[in-house]
Amino acid sequence: MADSAIARDVNCLLDPSVSVRKAALLRLEHGVRARGEEEIQELGSDAVIKAILRRFADPSEKCRCLAVSILLSLLEIIPGCVVSLLPYILPVVSERLPLRSLPDEVEFGTKVGQEALLEPSEEVRLLLVRLLTSLLNHAPRLIHPFASEVASIIMVTATDSYPEVLMETMTLLERFTDTMDQKIKPIAKQLVSVILRLLVHNRYKVRVAALRAVHRLVLCGAHESIYDLTAYQDPNLVPIKAFYHPYTKTQYLALLATDKSVAVRKELLWVIASWLMKLDERKQHEVRLVPYVISGFNDSDKEVQALAFQLMEEIGRQYESENENEVRDMKQYFQESTENILIGSEALPPVFKHRPCLGARILVRNCFSVLLYAIDADLHAWTSGTKELSSRFLYTVLIFVEENATMHLEPLCNLFIKACGDLVVQKAILECAKVVGFFVDPSAYLPIILPHLSGELSGQSTIQNAGRTLKILSSFLAGTPSSLLAKHPPDICSSLTEQDLLTSIDSDVNSGIVLSCKAMVAASCEDELALLWIILHAISAAEFSRKPSEMAESVLRDLARASRRESSDKLLADHADSILSMLPDPEFWIMRSLQPFIFRRLLIAGAACGNEILNGLLLPILSGGTGCIAESVRETILSTLGHLEHDINLKLLVDAKTKLSQTEDL
Repeated sequence: MADSAIARDVNCLLDPSVSVRKAALLRLEHGVRARGEEEIQELGSDAVIKAILRRFADPSEKCRCLAVSILLSLLEIIPGCVVSLLPYILPVVSERLPLRSLPDEVEFGTKVGQEALLEPSEEVRLLLVRLLTSLLNHAPRLIHPFASEVASIIMVTATDSYPEVLMETMTLLERFTDTMDQKIKPIAKQLVSVILRLLVHNRYKVRVAALRAVHRLVLCGAHESIYDLTAYQDPNLVPIKAFYHPYTKTQYLALLATDKSVAVRKELLWVIASWLMKLDERKQHEVRLVPYVISGFNDSDKEVQALAFQLMEEIGRQYESENENEVRDMKQYFQESTENILIGSEALPPVFKHRPCLGARILVRNCFSVLLYAIDADLHAWTSGTKELSSRFLYTVLIFVEENATMHLEPLCNLFIKACGDLVVQKAILECAKVVGFFVDPSAYLPIILPHLSGELSGQSTIQNAGRTLKILSSFLAGTPSSLLAKHPPDICSSLTEQDLLTSIDSDVNSGIVLSCKAMVAASCEDELALLWIILHAISAAEFSRKPSEMAESVLRDLARASRRESSDKLLADHADSILSMLPDPEFWIMRSLQPFIFRRLLIAGAACGNEILNGLLLPILSGGTGCIAESVRETILSTLGHLEHDINLKLLVDAKTKLSQTEDL
């Protein structure tokens, strides 16, 4: 392209006709594409570039688009010629994207209108942002004097409605923060406040790009923005505007942690881990950031779970290297095993490749008291999703805390008992109690949980409260190793034999007692008669309520095997005299009580073990006469004898039935 031709095209750029200006720009663009060395140098002259810059304000959208595109191409081919005119380029771009009036803090749901944008074309705005990014790439040091102009342009384009412009703006912002580093600190927080709305954008790619930009800004001095990201509100500081209109704060990190996109959730984990390892003020924000890494352990995606465990290990290793004095003693005096852990008979969730490192456990332990308060509040939320997430989160946290949960046993027990009544989280809460039982010694949790059975601590001596408490107790016992539980069954049996619990027909109380007995049987409890007495009442309560008693019968069989009896009937027969002596005299047996059902179970066991046992059971009842036997007792004995007649034919049965029948009219 000859000098005369270029000069003619430059003059044509001032022509009032749109078609003439457009044709001239197309010829210039063609000359750039030709990439002849002489032609490129001629196009890179100050006069040509300044003429092209004037077309940035052309009334025709096509002309503006061609002008920006030509300058962007020249910048890639001959950056030196374009960068030399940086004092002219940035003011022109600022005129097209002026910062007029933007709020200091854009809240979630706020729509920022396009009145702040002078350039109406989305394509031109996109090219302008790309031009700035290219300038930063080719002349990072020369951009420092114009940092305020670049920051203003970023604030404007960050409110754009075009997703491509938003993503390019985030790329520009990342490059800008890399260039300015800590010099951007005075405006870093303001930039974050403008970007916050993009964290909830409809497109996941925009959310990822915005999250990366926020990550860089926080590391460059905007660490206080973490308070906004986590919706932290100092209880002692109330904003003035909260007194005049509704004031809400959005928990952006929580929204990102539950984002539908796997890419967003992965990026969040990387960002949080980076802050916890690189941020100078990380100690100040640990309690707010650590929960988001732990929440990744319960993610629905396996890759996110694995990434969460990997990052938590890296964070923990760094904590160990930074706190050698604290960690050294623990490693010296306590055994550090990296093997997997068995809680009861079940292994930890698959996400735990091995026991968490010591640094990670200490980090979570330091935050546990605050986390426990927040978890308690979430477990009482009105949404089932929140409660489910909180219960699974608590389970993961307890695995990290291990035996250090001992100092928080009282609030933990209160939390477990209250939450156990909610069917939505009951199963998860029982699993949490099993974890506590595994790591905490029974001598620590029994003095706290057992008084709840009588309502001494909670002030609620209701059967419903006792049922929930028994379920938690049974989970504690199920998780406790048998070697630690062996010396504690007498205290447990003493609490379980309280009259209100022993004679209750509530299904929760019944199942809690049975499961507690099952754990004590597994621990080789030596108090065989006490356990048998409790289990018999559980069987009788189930029969009285006309509910299945298979679970209690199974525990009875386990107790028989543990005591080396061939059957549960043999175990009952051997202790029949002791059990009868513990029962009140038959004349005091009342209707709608468990005593006749206990006697009926003894009769069945006696019939299975032979005539002598059966005679020993019936003779004390019949020898005193039958007139004093309550109607319910008589009906129970008659029905049992009628059932046993099919298996055994004894004269005693006939005599007993005759005597009992003679009292039907009494």
